[in-house]
Amino acid sequence: MKRTKLQIFIPLVIILLSSILFQTNAQSIKIDIKTELSDKASNDVQAIKAGIISTLKDHITWIKVVNVGEDYSFWIKNLSLTPKKDNPFITIVSFNLELRTAAMFSQGKLIIQQPIKFEYDPQQELPLQQKELETYLSKINKDISGAGITTIAAISTLGTSILAQACIKTAAFLQKDFTAAQQKSAILAGYYTVHALYSMLKKQGHFN
Repeated sequence: MKRTKLQIFIPLVIILLSSILFQTNAQSIKIDIKTELSDKASNDVQAIKAGIISTLKDHITWIKVVNVGEDYSFWIKNLSLTPKKDNPFITIVSFNLELRTAAMFSQGKLIIQQPIKFEYDPQQELPLQQKELETYLSKINKDISGAGITTIAAISTLGTSILAQACIKTAAFLQKDFTAAQQKSAILAGYYTVHALYSMLKKQGHFN
């Protein structure tokens, strides 16, 4: 039986897409997300860590989160939660992200670091509504605009409604272990971290 052009074209498209996906996975950079020993008992720090891990595992194809055999260790340090001076109902979240060499029994060698800072209202009830999430995500997009990044942090590319649904999934993962305020800070930290991690890795010669 003679095959139509469409019958020939569809398998070729499937093969091409499979090849692209394989290459993406093959190029995934393995990172181990770590906190200092003194922060192991801090729920605030562990919430941030959980939010970052969930975001990277669920939504980012160019990163593979591992516990051993990493290309880099990725450290969360110096978390600070402080009330905003002109509005004590708003919390300012700040912490440092450090990209280091692989680390097992030490912290590895520092390669590059980047501060993260954002603010949010911890009194907002969960779950965050899609409109609220879109407002937060639009703010993140504004903060990182012009970076030329094609990831889930590129909100103008994917659309805020898609990312809002992704945030809701992350929130569901966090609910059992953390307070509502910790969940919200963790969700936002995850998306700011995507941009920061991409930027730091790019400076190491990745994605070129």
